[in-house]
Amino acid sequence: MAMEWVAIPVACVALALWWRERRRARRVHSEPGVANAATTEDRFTRFFEEIPLPMYRSRRDGTIVHANRALARMLAIEDAGELAGTNASRFYIDPAEREAIAARQDEVGAVEHQITALRATDGRTIWVRDSSHTIDDQGGPIFEGAIIDVTREYISTQELQLRATQQEALAYIAQVALRSSDVGEVLQEAVERICAVVGADCVVIAQEQEGDRLPPAAVAYGLDSAAERERVYGYISRNLSVPEHEEPAALPNHSDLGGVAIGLMSPDRAYGVLVVAGSAFTPSAEDLSFLETAAATIGSALLRWWARTQLDSLVRSKDEFLASVSHELRTPLTVVAGLAFELEQKWREISQAELAEFISLIADQSREMGDLIEDLLVAAQADIGKVPIYPELTDLRACADQVVASCSLADRARISVVGPNTIANVDPVRCRQILRNLVTNAIRYGGPSIRVGLQSDGEDAILSVYDDGSGIPEEDRDKIFAPYERGHVAEGVPGSVGLGLTVSQKLTELMNGSIDYRFDGGSLFEVRLPVQASTGG
Repeated sequence: MAMEWVAIPVACVALALWWRERRRARRVHSEPGVANAATTEDRFTRFFEEIPLPMYRSRRDGTIVHANRALARMLAIEDAGELAGTNASRFYIDPAEREAIAARQDEVGAVEHQITALRATDGRTIWVRDSSHTIDDQGGPIFEGAIIDVTREYISTQELQLRATQQEALAYIAQVALRSSDVGEVLQEAVERICAVVGADCVVIAQEQEGDRLPPAAVAYGLDSAAERERVYGYISRNLSVPEHEEPAALPNHSDLGGVAIGLMSPDRAYGVLVVAGSAFTPSAEDLSFLETAAATIGSALLRWWARTQLDSLVRSKDEFLASVSHELRTPLTVVAGLAFELEQKWREISQAELAEFISLIADQSREMGDLIEDLLVAAQADIGKVPIYPELTDLRACADQVVASCSLADRARISVVGPNTIANVDPVRCRQILRNLVTNAIRYGGPSIRVGLQSDGEDAILSVYDDGSGIPEEDRDKIFAPYERGHVAEGVPGSVGLGLTVSQKLTELMNGSIDYRFDGGSLFEVRLPVQASTGG
């Protein structure tokens, strides 16, 4: 590039010498009685031919009258004589530019430092700085000019301008991401800026939902009609999976959609994709670098928004949890305290039947409160890894019978225990806690019939709880084991703490088992527990 800057003033000197020589030739040629006029014209012609600066003479309509060897070499033509009679417009990438130059010549008689794109016969694009002036000739006005090749200078300038534009766009996207709490606004601003900078037809941000296939776009730009949206969204859904890394990947072959897909990454995996596409979009290395940075910025904005959303959800869950704990502890405590007060004040007046009923209610409510406290303790201890587990060979049928026996008479009538005696290597107390939570969940939210099943496949003991209710809504099934989440909201049933299934999952895993939910005409929770103790190496 430095050499080009040196070449420009040198070329200007050469051009000045040429014009001086040309003026001398005209002056000598026009003086009467000068015998060496032809010699002077020959000297000018040789100077014109041999000067290393590309030069030309052309008519107003573009016909080239004369071109030197340097111009022929620039245009990849072997013999400069071949240019004579050729119309200069054929070398302009945009022929309208040549007409604009001619109009300027008509107006002021000269054009200086006009940047123009030419195409050589070998297909190269050459950016030139064209300076010319008009002289009168017997056949009409002639444009005499010189051309300087500034291709490298021009490309370098364009690259700097492109980088500046890209940096400005990235800074703008980052500013929007920082100041706006509306993730939709952030994504929309981002895709609009990206589309403008890289010149694509459309930009789409799609996010993973289920499985490894991408759903229709979360936000898009450049898709103005329903038909365009359907075409591009369908293409994304059919052809793109969530990428395994954030490096740009070319889109799969498609008749009218080209471009790149870049993964939106979290610290541990990709969760979506930035698609930049167009019918004639071929990204450069600079474009890819820009898109990678833009994808990282968008990804950070999405992760920040998700973190904020999860925090808000956690705060709401905490508030609901405190309200539920307060309600669920207060209810049995109120019953126990009320009955104890009655017994204290009126024990002489209470009949034997009423006394038995009071004692039964106190026992039931105390047990329920104890179970809730036990779940809370397990949840707290599990977070620090200090839940005690004491496995032994345990009859799961006996555990199931004990849990059912602890239910009220009305609830026991709804429950059946089926299957043979099944032995598992588990902590019997924790096993009953798991089963109690599953049965209580079915009593509260399930259908009228509840079945506790027992079986073994040789490797695992399988404990299942089935009810014939409507089941957990499909959109909630992936979060039922999360703390403080409730997959059911039953009318007339007080809200629970939402820890039962979380505690059941943690206890099952601590005993080297697993728990799953599926809907099979009703809700089915299936717990797999080891038959034998694990052996150390």
